[in-house]
Amino acid sequence: MKCRSRSAFLAPISYNDNTLRILPLNLLHRPESCRRALYWMVADGGGRLPSTFSHALKRRSLTPLAEEFSTNQVAAERRDAAAVEAGGAGAGSASGGSSGPAEAARREKEAANRRAEEEKARRRAKAAEATAAKKEAKGKNKEAKKAPSAFKLEEERRARAAAEVRAQEERAAQLAAEQEAARRAEREAAELAGAAEQAALREAAELAEALRRSEIDAEEEALARRVSRCEEAVSSESTGGGCLMRLVERLEASLGAATEGSLEERVGAIERLIGPEAAEAAEQHLPVTEPLAAVSLADAGLDTGRPAAPESTMGGEITCIVCFARVKSHAAVPCGHLCACGPCSELMQECPRIAASQ
Repeated sequence: MKCRSRSAFLAPISYNDNTLRILPLNLLHRPESCRRALYWMVADGGGRLPSTFSHALKRRSLTPLAEEFSTNQVAAERRDAAAVEAGGAGAGSASGGSSGPAEAARREKEAANRRAEEEKARRRAKAAEATAAKKEAKGKNKEAKKAPSAFKLEEERRARAAAEVRAQEERAAQLAAEQEAARRAEREAAELAGAAEQAALREAAELAEALRRSEIDAEEEALARRVSRCEEAVSSESTGGGCLMRLVERLEASLGAATEGSLEERVGAIERLIGPEAAEAAEQHLPVTEPLAAVSLADAGLDTGRPAAPESTMGGEITCIVCFARVKSHAAVPCGHLCACGPCSELMQECPRIAASQ
């Protein structure tokens, strides 16, 4: 098999000891042609690469695809190629029996080529594996370089821990604020309830005090009416004239001992002494428009000075239904019921009759 150009197939790379690195240049474009390529030593003496092939290798970066062959194998291949050429030239004059050695040489050459291709494939696989391993190692190195350092990782961990601590402190502060707000609201509610209770107690006390004062006023008015009635009875003709104090002194002297006690007791004693006739006469001289308190004379010895059953319960329309002493003077709004006096109407929030009917 002839080669069109030695430089088209071979490119010696280096010569180290007993090894020659060569590369078929057409491997870049047609790898299948390597099976038919002839490897020649194209070196000028010591295996040095001519400048033409050196520039070609540098330009195409074919160094990773180089293959190693021993110089003895290259010489054997050159001898085989020369034998093939010589056999082709004398093929017309040789007999049929001379084709046996040529066929054997061809078969040996094909076997050698197959072994070379297999070896080349194994070396390519190894080179590919080595390249992949190098790429993987390079990628790992890049990842390792890109990965943060241990100091940075420690700083990030400390920052995360500090952030968690701050978040916990904020949550604790927020919870404490919420609890404090709840306690403050409870205290305010308790204070409001206490204030309302105190106001209710104060209002009840004021109402009780007003009722007590109204009762005292009613008792004083009733006592004043009784005193005036006694004075009129004493100064009337039926009693013979004179003032109340002289009559009292005379009566006390006639009894032999001074009567000690309150004015109400003394007036009661005077009423018992002057008799019912004088009291009736005194009542006849009183004006009709002035309200009178009902006083029971049947049990004058047990009389306390408090008014008897009010007129409102007996069907009357004059006495206040709250204090049972003063005259009704104020009407409730909006019902218009006339049922209370002035002081009692100031203390009431609604009409007593409406409240009693509900």
